[in-house]
Amino acid sequence: MTTLEQRQPNVYRLFSKLVNENKLGHAYIFEGVSGSGKKAMAKYVSQALFCQNKAPESAEPCLECGICQNIAADQHVDTVIVEKSGASIKVEQIRQLKSELTTSGLESSRKVIIIEEADLMTTSAANSLLKFLEEPQGDIILFLLATAKQNLLPTIVSRCQVITFQTQPIDQRVVALRQLGLTSNQAVLSAQLVEDNEQAVQLMQETNLPEIAKGVWQWLNLIDRKDDQAFIQVTKTLLPLAKENEVKQLTLDVILLLLRDLLKGRLGLDHIPAFSAYGPQLDALAEKWSTARVSSAIEWTLQAQKMLDSYVNLQGVLEYLTLELLNDER
Repeated sequence: MTTLEQRQPNVYRLFSKLVNENKLGHAYIFEGVSGSGKKAMAKYVSQALFCQNKAPESAEPCLECGICQNIAADQHVDTVIVEKSGASIKVEQIRQLKSELTTSGLESSRKVIIIEEADLMTTSAANSLLKFLEEPQGDIILFLLATAKQNLLPTIVSRCQVITFQTQPIDQRVVALRQLGLTSNQAVLSAQLVEDNEQAVQLMQETNLPEIAKGVWQWLNLIDRKDDQAFIQVTKTLLPLAKENEVKQLTLDVILLLLRDLLKGRLGLDHIPAFSAYGPQLDALAEKWSTARVSSAIEWTLQAQKMLDSYVNLQGVLEYLTLELLNDER
């Protein structure tokens, strides 16, 4: 079983069937988070169409011939890939693409067009592409890769078949992140903060996430003991770790992860704890906190996030949250 088949089994089976039965449509939107396999699937379809060694009755490309290798390396003349220029895909790129669409394939009569981050097209670029979609020409298959299809023109969406790429289950993502170099504890923590594996690695590399998690753990244990030192933990540990705006929000996200670990542990739900590094200590804390107390703590943390979004400074937000949690007698 290929990695792609493991990650997106339903989409993989669908396109294997469509290729095998020669029933591919002319335009698809692949919607899903970055890293979910959208480009890999589009290139797999291209390989299945152009492969030199594929058996006539099979949809499986060999992945080893020169054509398959060229497609994998983005170097196949009849598999055109469009990437954003700067922050968007511009109208000039779509005009150049349309000239590609109106010429025959160099190695066959077919062409595959893959537009990455298609939801970042400018309005003029989207309108230019729409004209082609309204009157498709030749043996061309178009794949629009998007994180959110609602950012595409509705008229474009209506002319394409939308295929949704599911996020990997958390256990599979942890394995993938381990393979990308994260430790087990880093993988389970970052995988529950962002859905894209590359972003999870980047988050671990570019922030002090492990230190934030450690500080949050110490802070909640002080609250558990009704110790006013929790306020000192805020000012001496958590605030110095959260100087950037993105990290300020991350701090509250980490608090939510810990509280949700407690709630799931309290309810006996099967899950991979984000704070698995603390093992038996996490289980013991979950036993001490009532379901009502954890639920209220989650609600207060969500309220704290709204306060931060309303430009209340992080110190005020965390001190408010600390006070509410310390005063909860449940």
